[in-house]
Parts: sequence; structure tokens; C-alpha cells
Amino acid sequence: MAVLTELRNYVRSGDVSIVRSRQHKDFEEYLVPKSDWNGIDPNATKLAVSLSAKEYLEERTESLLQRLNWVSDHIDELDGVNLENGKLHIERLEKDVPDESPNFSLSLYELLPRIKLTDLLMEVANWTHFMNSLFTLPVTALRTRKKRQPLWLP
Repeated sequence: MAVLTELRNYVRSGDVSIVRSRQHKDFEEYLVPKSDWNGIDPNATKLAVSLSAKEYLEERTESLLQRLNWVSDHIDELDGVNLENGKLHIERLEKDVPDESPNFSLSLYELLPRIKLTDLLMEVANWTHFMNSLFTLPVTALRTRKKRQPLWLP
């Protein structure tokens, strides 16, 4: 039993993969293959960042340095921020929620109608006609080539 427990933990952590599993496949299978990645035109993507890791890291480093320089230039003007012995200290923020907010929240919930979750799901199913897409195909239908039957009848 201990072996199975450990195997389960390894599978969940991704240290062990299961062949042809959708949920527990090898990490490399989630990645875009190198041949496909190299074939991507950088101008054709809708990504807001560069496809090159080096360019991306350079851009983020430059942005971080700009922000750090701004903070160091304006350290005396910032409330709750000070620099002591080369260490940056930031004061904890105070709670900014009014004391009456829990009562207000409860009064809002009381305005909502009390309905069963199943009734809500049935209503949404009627609006969207989602249930028309659910069918069952029994094994016998595969052998006899019968037409598929609705899984759920309203």
C-alpha cells in the first residue's frame, strides 16, 4: 500500500508520467515542439512580448532598473517607505474596509431570491440548449449502427 501511495504522489507531482494519459502526461508533451516554435513568424503572433527569452529578460531587467531608480530618487517623498542601513522598509497597510461592510453584504444577499441550484441549472440549460449536445452511444449501438440517443430528456 505504501508503494502505491508513493507512486500516486510521484504521478501527482509530475515526477512520473503515464503514457497516453491526458492528465498525467510527460511535461515535455505540453511544450510546443522546437520545429514548430522555430517556424513561428514573430510578427504574426499576438503576444505582447518578444519570442526571444534573451530579449524578454533584457526588457524586464531594464524596466525593473527604471522603477528601482525612480524609487531611490523619490524615497523621501513616499509615505510609509524608508531606507535604513541599506535596507528598504515598507510599513504594513491598514485595513481600509468600513466596519459596516459585513452587514451591508448580508443585506445584499438577502435581496437575492433563494432558488435551488438544480433549478438554476435547468433554466440555463433551457436558455443555451446545451443539453441537446449530450448524447450517449451504448456499445450495442456501435455493433448495430443504431442512431445515438439523447443522454438527458428535459
